[in-house]
Amino acid sequence: MALADPMERIDLRAMSDRITFWSRWKGTLIKWALSLLVLAAVFMSISWRDLLGAWQSVSWTAVGAALLLLPFQIGFRMLRWQHLLRHAGSDASMVRVAKTIMAGYAFAVVTPAEVGDVAYRMHRHYELSSERVAGVVVLEKLTHSLLALVPGVPALVLMVTHHAWWSVLSLVVMISIVVGLAFGHHRFARLQLAGRWQRLRRVDTALQAFSAIPRRGLLQAMGWTACILLVYVVQEYVLLNAVASLGIVETWNGFWAGIGLRTLAPVFIMDLGIREASHIAFFGYYGIGAAPALAVSLLMFAVNVLLPTMCGLAVFLADRRVQR
Repeated sequence: MALADPMERIDLRAMSDRITFWSRWKGTLIKWALSLLVLAAVFMSISWRDLLGAWQSVSWTAVGAALLLLPFQIGFRMLRWQHLLRHAGSDASMVRVAKTIMAGYAFAVVTPAEVGDVAYRMHRHYELSSERVAGVVVLEKLTHSLLALVPGVPALVLMVTHHAWWSVLSLVVMISIVVGLAFGHHRFARLQLAGRWQRLRRVDTALQAFSAIPRRGLLQAMGWTACILLVYVVQEYVLLNAVASLGIVETWNGFWAGIGLRTLAPVFIMDLGIREASHIAFFGYYGIGAAPALAVSLLMFAVNVLLPTMCGLAVFLADRRVQR
């Protein structure tokens, strides 16, 4: 009598879910500890008098301009998500997409690794299976991270090494990786499906969705992602010049060095601590004081995280009330 495959006697899905749950929440506690530790060190290194002085020098007209740019950023996110959904087989309306994106802000903030955003999108599955939506979300987030690293890694290398050639070399490497994703993501998905993970129906279906997006659709999604990232750069430039004076090239290098560091080291909750420390370190290289740099960091957090989260929570609660 042939022996049964031991893998068949193991509930891989349940085991994976348990491991993922505990590792995720243990990781969250560690991230909170790191964030609070670095944030405390940042505030201890700056006098409150200097920080208050930086706040008093803020041009609130510039803050208003940064706020006016926020709807553009959110709008580009909506267009990107609707675009990917249509390629996945769902003709979701812009109203429905808008509700999902806004509520996703709130769920991403209060859960580790933005898993709340993913789960909420899977719940509102747009006539698609939740696994298929999960695959599209993974593709969207991977694309966003890689495009952020294209300017982020070269800027970070330039800040660390002070050599332009190393920065150019890293730029070539990052562009090659993005081109490889654009023209080979189907092959990547097939390699994953060829492994033992294909025994898990959820992972199998998600990877199929990952590979189902055509190359043209992925390139268009990358275009929307580039628009989102450019809005961030303009907001940073506007807010920096609300408390100090810095050129666009210096703003570009300092901002993307911080983005590169935060993307390569995703071990902080909502980037708390590392965002403030990177602002002080990288903009300090260009002569911006610690207090103004910290003030700009807190303004970026308020405009791009805190305000959208509050609006997203309001949208979610209003939508729940209507459904009842």
